[in-house]
Amino acid sequence: MSAGVLHCALRLGDPVGPGLDEQNLITRIKACVACVWSDYSPAGVPLMAGPACFRDAKDLYRRCDGKHGPHGILAIWQERTEFAQETWLCEEFEHRTSDRGYRGPFPHLGTPW
Repeated sequence: MSAGVLHCALRLGDPVGPGLDEQNLITRIKACVACVWSDYSPAGVPLMAGPACFRDAKDLYRRCDGKHGPHGILAIWQERTEFAQETWLCEEFEHRTSDRGYRGPFPHLGTPW
């Protein structure tokens, strides 16, 4: 698996000051792949494999601290709500941070999970 960073820029109208000819808009993906409640199978998955959604088991998922152990993803795997595609977006979406789940933050800024 290779990691990458998506950079986006949006040019808005005329220059807003001396020497400035564009403004950058930093974007985050709002989809299942970037949601705090989604996670991949600890057994590994191919690209576009459908992460598991834990939106109906939020309390359990908040305590998830890795792969193994009483709060590991393997212990709560059967409590998942459903599988979804990475591009899915539901009403429960929240941006993923480094303190959630088994796979860590999105985008992942270090070694690929």
